[in-house]
Amino acid sequence: MRNLLILFLLVQLLMAAACTAENNGIMCTMEARAGLNVSVSLENVVVTTPEGITVTAVDGDFSETLMNIEADKANFFGVFERTGTYIVSVTKSGYKTFVSEPITVTADECHVMIGEIVNVQLEAA
Repeated sequence: MRNLLILFLLVQLLMAAACTAENNGIMCTMEARAGLNVSVSLENVVVTTPEGITVTAVDGDFSETLMNIEADKANFFGVFERTGTYIVSVTKSGYKTFVSEPITVTADECHVMIGEIVNVQLEAA
C-alpha cells in the first residue's frame, strides 16, 4: 500500500502542470490516469505474485513496459495520460506469449478516458 501511495504522489507531481490548465472552460483535475489496465492470470494456477510476468504496450515507435504496484496481484498499469492504439504483449517463462488485437485509448479535454481494461489468461507452453 505504501508503494501505491508513493507511485500515486509521484505521478501526480509529474502531471500537475498539464492537468491543472483550463481547457474549453473545464477545470481539469490533478490526477494521472492509466490508459491501460492489464490483469494477468495463469491457466489452471492461482496467481499470487506478478514475478516473472512482463507486460509491454507498443504504439508505433513508442513502447512501454507496464508497471505492477501490488506484490500479491498480477495487475499492470501504464501509458499514463497517453492516447494511442496499442498492441499489448504478455510474457512469462513456461507460458505462451499473449499478443492482443489493437486497443485504442482515447482522451477528453483533460485526461485519457477510463483506462482500457484487458484481462489476459496465459496458457501453458
